[in-house]
Amino acid sequence: MAEVVEEKEDDTVEYSEGILLMIFLLFVANAGGSFLKKKKHKFLQEAGFSTILGLFVGMILWLTNGLNSFDSVVKFNQDFFMIVLLPPIIFDSAYNMDKIYFFKNIGGILLYAILGTFVSAITIALMIYAVGAVGLGYGLTLIECFAFGALISATDPVSVLSIFSEMGADRDLYALVFGESIFNDAVTIVLYRIVLEVGKGGGGPGDLVFAVVNFAVIFFGSFLIGTFCGLLASYFLRKRWVDKIADFENVEVLLVIIIPWVSYLMAEGMELSGIVSILFCGIIMAKYAQENLSEEALKVTHRGFQAMAYTAETLIFVFLGMGVLSFSIRWELIGWTLAIASIIIITFGRACNVYGVTKIVNRYRTRTKVSKKFQFVIWHSGLRGAIAFALAIESYKLFPECAGGNGDIVLGITLIYAVYTILFVASTLNPLLSRLDVLDKGGEEDQFETSSNCGNSLKAKIIQFDTDYMMPFFRKSAHTYQGESLDDSHVESQGDSSPQKSLKRVIETDDDDLEKEYELTERAAIEESKE
Repeated sequence: MAEVVEEKEDDTVEYSEGILLMIFLLFVANAGGSFLKKKKHKFLQEAGFSTILGLFVGMILWLTNGLNSFDSVVKFNQDFFMIVLLPPIIFDSAYNMDKIYFFKNIGGILLYAILGTFVSAITIALMIYAVGAVGLGYGLTLIECFAFGALISATDPVSVLSIFSEMGADRDLYALVFGESIFNDAVTIVLYRIVLEVGKGGGGPGDLVFAVVNFAVIFFGSFLIGTFCGLLASYFLRKRWVDKIADFENVEVLLVIIIPWVSYLMAEGMELSGIVSILFCGIIMAKYAQENLSEEALKVTHRGFQAMAYTAETLIFVFLGMGVLSFSIRWELIGWTLAIASIIIITFGRACNVYGVTKIVNRYRTRTKVSKKFQFVIWHSGLRGAIAFALAIESYKLFPECAGGNGDIVLGITLIYAVYTILFVASTLNPLLSRLDVLDKGGEEDQFETSSNCGNSLKAKIIQFDTDYMMPFFRKSAHTYQGESLDDSHVESQGDSSPQKSLKRVIETDDDDLEKEYELTERAAIEESKE
């Protein structure tokens, strides 16, 4: 009994020391990142500084034999990552996004994120397998290669988007890179899980059919849960049944904080994807719930989720840097050959994604095409980070059980490519954007006239359905397209006392005019909510 108590006390001391170490590193990373941002450093970003800090601390602990003392912390608890760190990052991305340009480019975003991820994963998997088959590097099994192809296709453009914001990059370009990354993360996680299931089943034709069906079930099931939770929160906030409660703003904030995790845990409890669920929950709440919040609650939730996401991202990059030395990886088997070959192959897979899918995207865009400059920036923005690192850690633990026992090799290659993109590729983005001249030019109205979407007719029908049925039910007042209130004077100016009939007259106009007016009213609503 005494031994058990003593062991628990030792664990408590170890965790306490580890948490203090993480808090200290978080403070240093935040201070260093703020300094770099203030100085507008062109070649080292906040994510890069956090990664270097993790590498430095990991090296000190390795040289002083301190890794064993912080083993439970430096090796990164995956459950802590998936349940605590990752959800606020994904939700913040959706909840605080620029809704106008996101929905304007939704067709291209989905093609890059879904079709492009499949293209990238398959290309990388087959080429990595070929490297081992011909003897150019250490060989992985086919299932390991497909799992690696799936996880390494997850992009994490934290540094990229930060640079885009600071330099004022073109908004459509920003939307494409941002939108692809958040959907790409969700698709990657589901695809990775399916690959592992196929590996357990032997990889026969029946398993492949099961994989396709299971992917659809998991993705759309998670989508439905996230959408349901987002709409439920929006409806509660619209009805405001508890308006009479003192400090109702606290209730609003609490609801916005709790619902995303409810969405996540519901999906995980049903063996679906919590990440997909919380992503769509965030998108729905950004579209509907935000309009029902009081001014104070809206500010608190915006800043609160931004702070949580920033903290989680910083910790992940610190962990990533420490992971290079804290995990037991057979670096001698990876060697220079496989490391360099992997960098080339992953970069080529990203190119197949961007340039191949862009041909389809441009075929159906009715106005401005995705230019060669935009394609190059999108390709170059494919940094790797949180999702790839987390799934690689899972591979490190699971592959000895369900595959060939090369999870450490998968993790090692992932770390190499992640560090390469964060430190070297990201450092070229600032001068690259300036040279390519892809910054935002002209005013808001010009952007609406020159930007484009796939499937304007379909979009018009969706807008009509959203306007006639969704917004009146899930927003607290009558709206036109996405947020502009219809007060009595506005309705009278339309010559009709019915907001719905007034909306229908606009829906019957030209698709391009409808899209432009839809976007303008959404922008007006967003600006009004920020005042």
